[in-house]
Amino acid sequence: MSQADSSDSATKLVALGTEHPVWDRFPQVSPLAVIGMREEDDSFDLAPKHMAMPMGWENRSGFVCTPRHAACEGVFTVSFPRGSQVLFASLASAPRCEEDTKPALGLLTTRPATTADGVLLEDARRDPDRGPADVFADNPLLSYLAPGRYAEVRDTLAFPFDAGWSS
Repeated sequence: MSQADSSDSATKLVALGTEHPVWDRFPQVSPLAVIGMREEDDSFDLAPKHMAMPMGWENRSGFVCTPRHAACEGVFTVSFPRGSQVLFASLASAPRCEEDTKPALGLLTTRPATTADGVLLEDARRDPDRGPADVFADNPLLSYLAPGRYAEVRDTLAFPFDAGWSS
């Protein structure tokens, strides 16, 4: 690279600083999950979360949530909506009414969870008899692209790990 090329690219750099959160300044891709939780009044709540992730190699997951929700200390369910279910995730993000209810949740199709006290979005599925490329092609993963966008992931490739790589 020539000196002229080097200085041209340097002028395109932007200092982010840390006085404000930097997460809205560059794109991030993460799966969009819908978290289900039982509230104090025994009703179920569903809310979309884009900061949901596995926590280690065991069957543990975590997500960022307001301390006002019961899921912060209790049992919760995790649904991964399909690309065609973006409207469901949007409805789950509706604010509570004055009666502390979310009428939009009545429009969502759910089913009872089998191993936790909660509900799951209907039709969020994974087929263990098919390879990942086929599953994603037929059932695209709904992904959140911060800030404020979404995408369907349907075309995937196997990562070319080095032969010596281990987890």
